[in-house]
Amino acid sequence: MKIGISLCGGGARGMAHIGVLRAIEELEMEIHAIAGASAGSIVGALYAGGKQPEDILEVAKKSSFIKAFKPGIRWTGLGDLSYLESIIRENLAFDTIEGQGKDLYIAVTNLNTGEPEFLDSGVLSKAVAASSAIPFVFKPVQIGDYHYIDGGFMINLPVDPLIEQCDVVIGVNVNAHGYRTVRELDQVFEIGQRCFDLVLWNNTREHLAKCHTALEISSAYDYMVFDFGKAEEIAEKAYHEARPQLENLRNHLRLMHSGEDHHQH
Repeated sequence: MKIGISLCGGGARGMAHIGVLRAIEELEMEIHAIAGASAGSIVGALYAGGKQPEDILEVAKKSSFIKAFKPGIRWTGLGDLSYLESIIRENLAFDTIEGQGKDLYIAVTNLNTGEPEFLDSGVLSKAVAASSAIPFVFKPVQIGDYHYIDGGFMINLPVDPLIEQCDVVIGVNVNAHGYRTVRELDQVFEIGQRCFDLVLWNNTREHLAKCHTALEISSAYDYMVFDFGKAEEIAEKAYHEARPQLENLRNHLRLMHSGEDHHQH
């Protein structure tokens, strides 16, 4: 059975995907195709290129993703993501989307046409930078004739390309939704983050519903978008939260599979 996984964006909360992938590896579930937006595209690209979850965590800590995203936190104009591009280039053998070991789709938003796109070929480091270019924080990334921004802005959980070619699609959401106390919303940054969460959740919800298995990593909800310094903690909590859910899925798939074998005999 072909299994696809969709990794949503959410800044540092996307480090939870590392814990989810660790559980998948331990359970020996083979992922055939990956689609990612923003932080999910970073983790997804490294995993598609053959990096183990512990290697991805090392990259997150050593190259310190916070450095990649730091320029954007200054209020003095838009940062660029050239450092993030170099992290991707240095850690993968081939810098093309189609050159990785697994089928890979990177969600981006085309600023010129106003449409979301799923990139499945071309320069990988550019695509990941484009997918991670949070509006008003980073400059749009130019690919060909078009300018692109954060894939999560329009499709934060890219599942459509996976549904077409996979038997089972796992969707991973790391972003807070539902009721939040307003007490903490007295700072510009807090209000901005809450609005960002609402935009992400609003376009995640319908896509999460299309997945065969929706993993809600609620332990990631309480972290801030730029909490990259807590990558290890976020990944560890996500691993413990995801593992039992994935174990259930694996057992279910085995039952279905043995049922089909039995049926064929």
